[in-house]
Amino acid sequence: MNAVVYAIDDEFNLTYANEQFREIANYKGVRTKCYEILMENEYPCVSCPIKNEFGFKNQCCSDVYFKNMPLNETCKREMYYKKLDLYYKVYITKNEHHPKYKYVLTAFNIDKCKKFSSAFEDNRKQTLFNSFDFKLLDFYNSIASVCEDYLIFYNLKTKNTYIPDKLLYELGYSEKSKNLFSESTLYRSIHEKDLSEFKQFIRKMSSGEIEFFDTVIRILNKFGKVIFAKLRASLTYDQNLKPNVVSIMIKLLNKKPVVDYSTNLPNRFHLKNLTEEHLRNKHTPMAILLIEFDNLTNISKIFGRNIADYVVIDLAETFQHIMKDNMMLFLFEWNIFAIKIETADIRECMELVDIIKNILSTYKVLPEKNYYLNISAGCSFFPKDSNSYNTLISNAEYALEQSRLDDKHRLISFSKHILQLKYRKNKLTQIIGDSMSNNFSGFYLVYQSHIDTKTDKLLGAESLARFTCDEFGSVSPEEFIPILEEMGFIQDFGKWVLTESVKVCIHAQKQLKNFHINVNVSYLQLLDDSFIDFLKDILNKYALTPNTLFLELTETSIVKNKNDLIQKFKNIQELGIKVAMDDFGVGSSSLGLLKEIPIDMLKIDKIFVKGINSNKFDATFIQFIGSLCSKANITTCLEGVEFESELNSIKIFSDIDMIQGYFYGKPSTYETFANEFLNNKYL
Repeated sequence: MNAVVYAIDDEFNLTYANEQFREIANYKGVRTKCYEILMENEYPCVSCPIKNEFGFKNQCCSDVYFKNMPLNETCKREMYYKKLDLYYKVYITKNEHHPKYKYVLTAFNIDKCKKFSSAFEDNRKQTLFNSFDFKLLDFYNSIASVCEDYLIFYNLKTKNTYIPDKLLYELGYSEKSKNLFSESTLYRSIHEKDLSEFKQFIRKMSSGEIEFFDTVIRILNKFGKVIFAKLRASLTYDQNLKPNVVSIMIKLLNKKPVVDYSTNLPNRFHLKNLTEEHLRNKHTPMAILLIEFDNLTNISKIFGRNIADYVVIDLAETFQHIMKDNMMLFLFEWNIFAIKIETADIRECMELVDIIKNILSTYKVLPEKNYYLNISAGCSFFPKDSNSYNTLISNAEYALEQSRLDDKHRLISFSKHILQLKYRKNKLTQIIGDSMSNNFSGFYLVYQSHIDTKTDKLLGAESLARFTCDEFGSVSPEEFIPILEEMGFIQDFGKWVLTESVKVCIHAQKQLKNFHINVNVSYLQLLDDSFIDFLKDILNKYALTPNTLFLELTETSIVKNKNDLIQKFKNIQELGIKVAMDDFGVGSSSLGLLKEIPIDMLKIDKIFVKGINSNKFDATFIQFIGSLCSKANITTCLEGVEFESELNSIKIFSDIDMIQGYFYGKPSTYETFANEFLNNKYL
């Protein structure tokens, strides 16, 4: 039967009736009380199954119930319409905006002989269960043990709660704990801030006011730890149609999902579960392979995170097709895939990485853009590297980190040497942190001369940072600078280097008026909004002539961050300070970079000096760049000159302005530098 829909006003006059109502009630549209039509001039309490529960004598319980209903809330209850001899489940909505339709009722027929039908259905279900050879409780426990969520029962009459073993164990109780708990015990397991809300839901179900609720509350485990839980509860009635049992489905929200829903790949938590199961139950070799997309972060910045996410989703589907039977693909982090490979060796891992690299060699992030992906890869093996999941995954991450540092897009397998490198880095990080807290102890500056190519006279010097410690001795800048950047100390360290270098420059200018100093700076320093103000302060404090200070940044750093740096360089040059590009020729830039970037000095990398007398390309490159920069009014400095033959060749055919290299001296402390160069020979 279709739904019966009707509306009544505050006085319970029928104000609307749909076609189904008119048909079953033989209603002709005369304005009258709704219960006079449906109950033959009797209040519904005459045959209402909830009459005794509410205890109303001279008044219809529905009248009272309706008037106490919250506004704009839908409630459910069951009614017996005597004239029709039918039970209906009725949905009632109280409307504040339309007095004429104060209450809108939608009724669905339950059964003409409900009590008989209920008894018959109960008997049918019992017969069904009896046909199986198990107890109902055993059946319930069996189902509960394999479900992700937990089902508990609260008996409204006895006030007892049945909690399954699995949930008890999750909350920290012994598996042998009793399953039946009193109401007070149940309430003690609910956080005090959520208890009143939970009790209110239970009271409404006890009265039949609501049959369902859905909420999130905090529950407490055996040790008092708070666990957020999502509750979905449903009410069932006894054979007398009175509220009987509340069934509550509980989902513990602290339990981590094992699938990434964007890629549909199992995630790192599932990798942990499966790997630990393998380690417990199997003795066959296994590999964990991590594949990181190196430039996916840049893709996110350039094209947007949604494009980067699409790439991950697309590659997840693509890589699934190359997985063999002994392989399983996981999303380890948003830009890292993990592959669990059973019975694997390094050869199989290398072959898989080669296949992935071949796929990526033709994979375009966007069809109209020539933007490709690079990878780093690291792996570790069971049982060779460890029999613990945490150690295996850490070892694979160490290998991945080494692959990333090598920047060669190749697979690195974990080894003890990598562990030694990791130990060294961790220890250095600790030592450098202590040094920064102790007024830069262990750090010092050395200086290497800049000599005029034509006159052999001193023009200036480059300051170079050095670090030494008891455990490792002298540590290269290539090693300690990245650590300073990772620790967030590079700004403070850079300011210290600049300050000490400016002091030296001021002192040297007492002997050589136009002595200049070149200071290496980090890209991260330039991004600091306070860096320009710091430069202004240091110029004013030491009264340094601005054009005798050069700030150096490597070609590679400039290429990677070109768009961010152009304006920064212009701001620096507005102060009168010069900008230098270091290590030119080793990066992937073109000559167009010299046109785009506003620089004052170009330092050519030492790799071109080594073949100047034997390699025509090297000699031609130096000659060409020197001539180009001379015409563009850019000062040139050639690094790495060690032999007189190299110097003579440079003097003969090139327009290089100055030389820096071991031929004139290795980097030294300022005291040694001053004794060697700040004398009549070089002045």
